[in-house]
Amino acid sequence: LGYLLWLLGIIHCSVFVQAQGCLAQEACLVSSASSCVLQTDTLVQACEGCKPGYKLLNSLCGPCSFGESYDCGSGKRRTGTLCTGYGTTDTQTCSDCTSTFLCMPGNWKGTCNGTGTHDTCIACNGGLFYNCNAGYKQTGLICSGLSTYDTQTCAPCANGGASYNCTAGNYMFGSRCTGSLPFDLQFCQGCTGGLAYECGIGKKRSGYLCDGFSTQDTQTCPTCNGGTSYNCSTGYIRTGDFCTGLSSNDTQTCKVCTFGKSYECATGYWRNGTACSGTDRTDTQTCAPCQEQPECLSGFSLPECVEGKSYFQCSKCVAGLYPDEEGSCVACDSPIVYLEGDICKACKKQPSGCIVYDDLCDSDSRYILCSVCSAHYWIDE
Repeated sequence: LGYLLWLLGIIHCSVFVQAQGCLAQEACLVSSASSCVLQTDTLVQACEGCKPGYKLLNSLCGPCSFGESYDCGSGKRRTGTLCTGYGTTDTQTCSDCTSTFLCMPGNWKGTCNGTGTHDTCIACNGGLFYNCNAGYKQTGLICSGLSTYDTQTCAPCANGGASYNCTAGNYMFGSRCTGSLPFDLQFCQGCTGGLAYECGIGKKRSGYLCDGFSTQDTQTCPTCNGGTSYNCSTGYIRTGDFCTGLSSNDTQTCKVCTFGKSYECATGYWRNGTACSGTDRTDTQTCAPCQEQPECLSGFSLPECVEGKSYFQCSKCVAGLYPDEEGSCVACDSPIVYLEGDICKACKKQPSGCIVYDDLCDSDSRYILCSVCSAHYWIDE
């Protein structure tokens, strides 16, 4: 007997030295390249790591309870954990299920099919009233107590979820999701001028860049002086440049022309330029001294110029001419003018009713005679 034990010891030692002639273990994932062990009556390679569902003991892989799938079977549930293949103990335990009753609303029934871990009612997400967290919306249904999974699902609302913020160049247009509604309220709206805050030609910046955390559009763009076309008022000229929309400065400046908005020359001067239109850069409002009318008798010139003319008003003209109501010397021989004293006056149009006028003047009323009247009017004698 002693001899046999000595002989087996020699064989065992030589097995660990000559491992390449050993068989591989079927359940082994990490085999030793230098040693073998005796498994029943067969020499196999020593193992350092087994498949899940197995335990490792003395370099040999042994199956854990309930197999690789860890299936406890119908009516039972898992109470342990899957064997990793590196442990030395069997962690795959099972027990009988106990819950066969219906769950209350707001809960779901844990599965008891041999692979589940629950056999009791489990509270659904959000509880009985199905409330998701702030920044989330409801995406499922209220748990009735009959389902075998949690139907009270939640999903983060758009634009940051619980934090709710928009990207730069936008502002928060909606409101934070409370978690009690099935739809999204967290909207974003583009700010004026977009991410670059470009107001456009003829406008300027008067706010600040939207950072995505504001509830209002902070990128305001008021119109510069003169608007998008940079038109100054009549009587003014441009003295600046178009607003580019990228600055907070109003560069569209205007300057009043030399003789003001109404372009009034001093007494004795007449307008020999044009009114400033507000669209030019050059002052066109010039005045020049008036001249004597050649037809005016010497000593009868008045100090003021005839409106729109380059000469002074006259109170008495040479023979055959008469001053009109503006002070110009005229022949006063038109059929629609008349002489009143030494002044040549023009006949006036009738205040109402006439459509077509004749080139004749009524000697009594001093109205221009009418040849065609409008409706509800007629020509008298």
